[in-house]
Amino acid sequence: MGALENALKLTHGDRNEDYGEPADNMARIAEIWTGILRASGAVTIAEEIRPEDVAMCMIGVKLAREAFKHKQDNLDDMAGYVDVLERTIEGLK
Repeated sequence: MGALENALKLTHGDRNEDYGEPADNMARIAEIWTGILRASGAVTIAEEIRPEDVAMCMIGVKLAREAFKHKQDNLDDMAGYVDVLERTIEGLK
């Protein structure tokens, strides 16, 4: 099974059941990250992390890991986060 098939199985199955709808989960994470970054001074009160930013940052994490060492999990998760990004953007409309 390839990365796309693995990703869709996870994001429309286990992960969706474990964490809820992607837009909702990314929104919760965005709120937490915004609070942490405001407390550290990295983000001002007027700024906030958006749910779609979370998905893009998670893709970045997986890219960094894949650049260090290839693992199928990195590819599966990148594909999954692309699906999550799309579903988050659609869910926020």
